[in-house]
Order: sequence, then structure tokens, then C-alpha cells
Amino acid sequence: MLMPMLEKRKEAYLKWLNTGNEREWKKFAELRRKVRRAVRVAKNSWFLRKAQELEHGIHRGKVVWSCIRDIQTGRCGLVPVRAVVVRNEEGNLCKTPEAQQQRWRRHFSAILNLQKWVLYGGVGASEAETSEG
Repeated sequence: MLMPMLEKRKEAYLKWLNTGNEREWKKFAELRRKVRRAVRVAKNSWFLRKAQELEHGIHRGKVVWSCIRDIQTGRCGLVPVRAVVVRNEEGNLCKTPEAQQQRWRRHFSAILNLQKWVLYGGVGASEAETSEG
């Protein structure tokens, strides 16, 4: 139910950005109010369902703690996900997942490149031994 409303709000916002028309702004503002109300109702109903689930599972510890954990994360909103900041060799941000993956591949291949160890006699060989031998 919320997803179609969110899409309509997004479309109205983009239309207002493109036109700059006052009428489009009012339409967007109305849709924004409706979405806020719908989100508030959805959150309240979710909390009521969790409270009922908690009451029914009061003597089962696993259910109780599961509900408490859900409510705590629900009160905080979405669980924050740490933003992955990957920079290339020049220090610029890698913006796409493909660029980030390629950067990680280059990084770890440089760090974990064991070819010189294998060529010079293995992991136990030091630099002095490899240059002498």
C-alpha cells in the first residue's frame, strides 16, 4: 500500500522540479502529507501487532526477547548500515559497486601477491637470503 503512494509522491516531486509550477508544488505537498499519514498509521499498526505478539508469548522467553529486539530497532527507524567508502588510488570515491569491487581486487592482489615469496624460496626466506641466493 505504501509503495504506490511513495512512487506517486516521487513522480509529483520530479514533475515539480522539472516545471517549477506552483500547482505541481501543491500537488506534491498534498501527496507528501498523505504519505506521512500512511507511514504513521503503518508504524502504529506494526507496534500494536508486536505488542499483541508480546502479550501472547509472555511465558516464552525467546518470543519476548525477539519482540523486544524488533521494537527497539523499529523505534530507531531503519537499522543504520555503515556506508562503505572505497577510494581509488588517486583518492577519489568509487561510486559504483563494480568500481568498488575492482578497487578491492586491486588492493588485495597488491597486498596478498605471494608470487615473489614463491619465487625466492618460500615464506621463511628473508630479503637478505633472497638477494644472496
